[in-house]
Amino acid sequence: MADANLSLSMPRVNGESLPRFVGKKVLLVGKTESLEGGVMLLRTCDGKLVRVALKSSAASYTSDYVEFEATVNAPDSLTEVEHTSFGSSFGAPARARPPQHTSCQQSRKLGF
Repeated sequence: MADANLSLSMPRVNGESLPRFVGKKVLLVGKTESLEGGVMLLRTCDGKLVRVALKSSAASYTSDYVEFEATVNAPDSLTEVEHTSFGSSFGAPARARPPQHTSCQQSRKLGF
């Protein structure tokens, strides 16, 4: 239960807002663009590409859409703390979808 409370205090961000959080933990949802070695290239709801240094082997990431709890290293780079897989589609009922960052609510490029 303590972990859930910590997650609530972390900001949910999009790609454009990452520079304001360098050195801090955030929550970021995106679509997997590629996996190479221990790095995932993630496209955020606002279309930015972000590199995520993974804590597990790339083989364990099988979902197209992923939310990362991560530390921001640079405006386009994160280090994973934890992740949640959301599957291959956002076609689930609204109550099953991950929350959206307010600046992404108008962005429909990725089906977020």
